[in-house]
This record gives sequence, C-alpha cells and structure tokens, in this order.
Amino acid sequence: MNNSHVPPRRDGAPWRITVRKTADGVGVYNPTRRKLGLVIFMVFWLCGWSAGEWFALSEILRPGSPLVVDLFLLVWVSLWTLGGLAVLAVVAWNLVGVEKLFLVEGGGVVVERGIGPLTRRKVYRVDQVGEIGFAHQLGSRRAEGILSGGAVRFFADGKPQSFGIDLDDEETHRVVSLMQDFVGRHRPQPAATGETGERNGGDATP
Repeated sequence: MNNSHVPPRRDGAPWRITVRKTADGVGVYNPTRRKLGLVIFMVFWLCGWSAGEWFALSEILRPGSPLVVDLFLLVWVSLWTLGGLAVLAVVAWNLVGVEKLFLVEGGGVVVERGIGPLTRRKVYRVDQVGEIGFAHQLGSRRAEGILSGGAVRFFADGKPQSFGIDLDDEETHRVVSLMQDFVGRHRPQPAATGETGERNGGDATP
C-alpha cells in the first residue's frame, strides 16, 4: 500500500505523508513542512551572526588586548556560537528533516527523527504501546525531547511518546488508525480461563 492506493483527501489536496506496506510491515514517511519564511529570516540572521562571530574572534586573537576584555569576549562568543548552531539546526530541519514510523510485523514500533545521517531512533515492543490518539485529546503530559510536538500521541511503558510533527488532522487520523490497527492485531491476547486451567494441570470445569 502506498499513497496511490488510498482514498483521496477530503480537501482534494495530495497527501504530504507517504505510507508504504511491505511484507515486513508498514512505514510512514513524514517530511518536514518547510516554513520558507522562517528559513529566509534565519538565513539573514546567520549572516549577522557570522559577522559577530568573526569580530569577536578577531578581537580575542588580536595581540595586546586587555585580559579582562578577552575573557568577556570568550564567554560571549561561546554563547553566540551555541546560538548560531541552534539556528543552523532549525534551518537544516526545515530543509531536510524527516520523521519515519515503522510498524514491524515482528511486533515492534520504531520512530526515527533526523537530519540526513544524524538520526535518532526509538524502538518499542508492541506490548509496551497503548493509548494511541490525537495529542491534544490525551492530556497535557508532553513527550520527552526537543522534537516532541508530534500530533500523534501514544504511551510506551507508561511514558508519553509522539510522532507526526506538523501533521494536520486528516494526516493524524490516518496515522492513528494505522497504529491502532497494528497494535490491536499484534498485542498478545490473555489466555482463556479454560486454557489456563489445563496448562496448570487443573480442571477448568467447576
């Protein structure tokens, strides 16, 4: 199953996420919703950041400057550098960031987020996963991590997790339905009373 074999969206627009089904399970590919206005603003900001970085470093390396001034600039440029790296990460996420969800037929749920080769992966057993739904309907407990603003919320071992950054309601509903169906099919079922009694060597008949 991929996007060409599913019903069209209600608004007639193409699906932004891609869903593929193979013998190994189901994969959901969620590229970032690129905010070009934000990217352009941050690129201009980085131009100014570069000028400030160059000025501070040149002053630190200039011979004869007072030690107090050098120490102040060293602290300032360290914080300035961290700020610039954070903005670079936001720009990179908006341009090439991606989320991936894998529902593995062996009984696993895998969530990946990353920028190119820099990817973080979380793996959960299907019996750990429950309470799958829309994030705004599952209370105020937030998932852990910077990229925790996914529209799909689920719990693994009692801890809130998320997937689907910037998904709209229709995309969220689609992912929630896939996850609920998958977990429902793969979660171990409790043994029947009669079967339990037989395994324990007892008579299930009252």
